[in-house]
Amino acid sequence: MKNAGEPEPLSLGIAVLRIAMIGVVLMAIAGGFAYLGGWLTPGDLTPARFVDAFEQANGVHAGFRRNHAKGLGVSGFFESNGNGVRFSKAVVFRPGPRTTPPSRGRRTENASSWER
Repeated sequence: MKNAGEPEPLSLGIAVLRIAMIGVVLMAIAGGFAYLGGWLTPGDLTPARFVDAFEQANGVHAGFRRNHAKGLGVSGFFESNGNGVRFSKAVVFRPGPRTTPPSRGRRTENASSWER
């Protein structure tokens, strides 16, 4: 006899379907982790392969970071035209030149100070 308020037991087909759906969700999660971990795409470009290609083309420069081994850098000044004011309250986006120090890259191999 069935008690009042007690749910009806699941049929075998419904129980199997629910367990299968749980399995599909778990497989999708595991597949997402495998994809993001690179296990499904072993031939894709990675940071290590990218820098290895630089070393093959230009050689290894001992004592320097792999990607910036030649000591190249950039420097310059930023002069705002004022168009950035509508997006930010930062002083740097107000019109006109700034009196702050210039933008700097990094030191070159032979430079004793920052290049300007």
